[in-house]
Parts: sequence; C-alpha cells; structure tokens
Amino acid sequence: MAGRGTDIILGGNWEAEVAALENPTEQQIAQIKDEWQLRHVQVLEAGGLHIIACERHESRRIDNQLRGRGGRQGDPGITQFYVSTEDDLMRIFQGERIAALMGRIGVDDDMPLQHKMVSKTLEAAQKRVEGYNFDNRKNVVQYDNVINRHRRVVYVIRRKILEGADIKTEIERLIDLKVRELTVVPSKNNKNFFAEFEEIFPINDKKLKTIGAEKRDKQRYELAKKEVEKLYKAKEAELETETLRKVEREVYLQVLDTLWMQHLENMQHLREGIHWRSVGQRDPLVEYRSESQKLFDSLQATLRDEVLRAIMHVTVRDAVARAEEDHDTELTRLAENSVEKGVNEVLKGEASRDDEFKVQKGEKTNDAQRKKNTQRKKKKAQRQNRKSGRR
Repeated sequence: MAGRGTDIILGGNWEAEVAALENPTEQQIAQIKDEWQLRHVQVLEAGGLHIIACERHESRRIDNQLRGRGGRQGDPGITQFYVSTEDDLMRIFQGERIAALMGRIGVDDDMPLQHKMVSKTLEAAQKRVEGYNFDNRKNVVQYDNVINRHRRVVYVIRRKILEGADIKTEIERLIDLKVRELTVVPSKNNKNFFAEFEEIFPINDKKLKTIGAEKRDKQRYELAKKEVEKLYKAKEAELETETLRKVEREVYLQVLDTLWMQHLENMQHLREGIHWRSVGQRDPLVEYRSESQKLFDSLQATLRDEVLRAIMHVTVRDAVARAEEDHDTELTRLAENSVEKGVNEVLKGEASRDDEFKVQKGEKTNDAQRKKNTQRKKKKAQRQNRKSGRR
C-alpha cells in the first residue's frame, strides 16, 4: 500500500476490465466506461477512498506514503490511524504512562481516545527512532569511507598495471624505496642488514660488506642503488626484455590481488572488535581510522617487498613454464607463495594496547618532574631568603 505507483482508481480500473476481454468491440468498451463512471460517481459521493491503518510506523515517511494513497489527483479521501498503547512504538515511548493515566481517569478499554497529547507523543517517538536510525546510517557511512579510500588507491594501481604493457617505471620506483629503507643505517647498527638485503636482492657477500661498511648515508645509498640496478639489468638480459615485462605485470597483479583480499578480511575483523576501544575512553571511529591506516601501510610495504623478491629471484625456467601453460605454473605459484609471509599477520602493527590503560611514568617524564621540583625548591628558598633579609 505504501509503495510508489499504487494509485487506487475510485470505482475500479476500467482499462483492466477491457484488457481482460478477448477482442472487445467499441460498444463493449463504451458500456464498461459508462458502468465505471457510475461507480466512480458513487464512490466520490460516499467520500472517496477511506484508508484505515492499524498502527503507526516508526518512520513518518511511511505513514505519509500511506496517507498519500487517498486523495490522489484531486480525489477526496480520508485516512484514520488506530494505535494501541501496547504497540511497540507506544510501549517503548511513554505508552505505559498514557495507559496508566487512562486507567486512573476510568476510561474503558474499548473507548477511543483522541487528544493532541497522544499525537505529540507519537510524533516525538517517531522523531527519536528516525534520529537513531540516521545516526546508525551515518556511522556506517563513516566506517565505509575508510575502506573506500583504500579501495580507490588499490583500484587505481591495478588499473595502471592492466592498461600499461610496461611497468618498468613502477618497478624502479619500488626498488628505490626499498634501497632507501635498507640503507638507512650501516651494518654496524643493524644486525640483520645482510639478511634483509639478501632476502630481496641476491647480491654477493663481498659487495654487501662494502655497502654495509660505508658510514656516509648518501654514499651507502648510491653504492646499494648501483649494485641493485646492475642486478636488475642482468635479470633483464637473462629473461629478455619482453619476457621480464610480462613477468612483472603478472607477479604484481597476483600479489596485489592476494594482499587486497586479505586486507579486506583484516578490515572486517578490525571493524567487528573496534567498539571495545570505547571502554578505554577512546573514540572507536578515530581508532578505526588509525589502525586501518597502519594495516594499509603494511599492505603497501608487503606489496613492495614481495613483488621485488619474486622478480629478483625468478628464473628462465619459471618464465618458460609460464609461457607454455595457461593456468597454474611455477611463476604463479611463486607469486602466491611470495605473499605467504605477512598475509596472515599484521606487519608493523600493534599486537595489544592494553598497557596504555595503565598509568605508567617513563624515564623522561620522571626526569622532567625532578627538574621542575628542583626549580620550585630553589625559588622557594630565594623567597625565604628575601623575607629574612627584610626582617
């Protein structure tokens, strides 16, 4: 009844009656129209369409749509709503108070009650429910906007990979970022320098020692970048340029798709439990945005590492196997296995933040507090000396 396109024609629908006949003549159509006109006039004289509703909906919009069934296109009509104090809407919002008031007055249960107070109570209840539903929808949209931003970034990257036959520029950008990350500190300050470097770029130990021993940051970066570029060119010569471009695109897409699916699952798990942050007087939406950004940063870092690892360790046999087979090959398995690490765990995230709910004073805080106390004591002693000098 409350849906759109449900116009109720007073007196019936004469067009439907004509459609029900097989090959109707003009005389039959005219007779049907005349009979409909008589019925239509009778209904208008009786007051038009009368709509009786047995309850009020929690949304005023639905009630207005139901009222709109009567009085369509200038036709007369009446709408009457019957509400019980035991209805859900009345029971939740002051329905018992009205029922108790009617009981004290001595009104019979079958006697209808029409008063502005009842109508205002119903409208107030509907406004509260509508406000509650609006807040829920707004909250859902705010959470969805977070994952939508991630989705746009990933889809833009994927579209560029699909549309571009040559992604060498993107691979070179990833190489530059990874080399900068690996050469932030020398091997003396990073015990895992050689292991982290060899995991991505298979460079011999002698050259790695030379890079790690360099104390100057700029020189260390340039040496590493030069060796990695040699490695990349050697890989390009080994597999041929055209073959390597195909390998890069396929590995990039495979790793990106796998990581994105896992990211969606991680975001869903985060969304389901983020409301517990409110126990620690934290805004769940702010915490969700912060944690989701950490997850997305982890996705980008894992994407960079696994793509470079797969490309730098691919062999001619893998590329040839991929060219001969259409589906499951050594190359696709290489890309699938490359994201095995980091997919099921949150990289660079926080395992637990329960310790933040405890009051802990760090060393820096204690030192600053001691300095403040010392300064206060000195000032207090100076003031006392001044007073004693005046006396």
